[in-house]
Amino acid sequence: MENNLYYTPTLKDLHYGFEFEYKSKDDNWVKVTLDTWNRPSKENHLKYFTEHDLLRTLNHQDMACKYEDLTCIRVKYLDLSDIESLGWRFGTNDYVFPENKNVTYGQYKLLFNNNELEIIHLSGTLFRGIIKNKSELIKLMQQLNIK
Repeated sequence: MENNLYYTPTLKDLHYGFEFEYKSKDDNWVKVTLDTWNRPSKENHLKYFTEHDLLRTLNHQDMACKYEDLTCIRVKYLDLSDIESLGWRFGTNDYVFPENKNVTYGQYKLLFNNNELEIIHLSGTLFRGIIKNKSELIKLMQQLNIK
């Protein structure tokens, strides 16, 4: 990629709700979310959506590359603006959720350094590991029931 802000995902990284950009035939980067770009029909519900269907979806007529070539797709690495866009607000030394800093009971804290992320609650560390992009953080927040 052009810089260290983006990476090329693998096919297994892609899922509905995944945010990425694709290079159009006119050489512009177009930002899309996989579920809003090409939703499956009722007959082809998400749980039946196969890898082949996903590759066919990526064979969008406006894309510069075709079918199994993912080199014209890029994903932005997780950054502070992504974290803040999901409701986290910078406190004293870390991010807190929800935004209301007066709430201490039930409050989550997030530490972030070079894609390494830690989410802490009163009970202790809920997650520590690498989160590469905003879509992964959204998925993690859903799994941890952080709303």
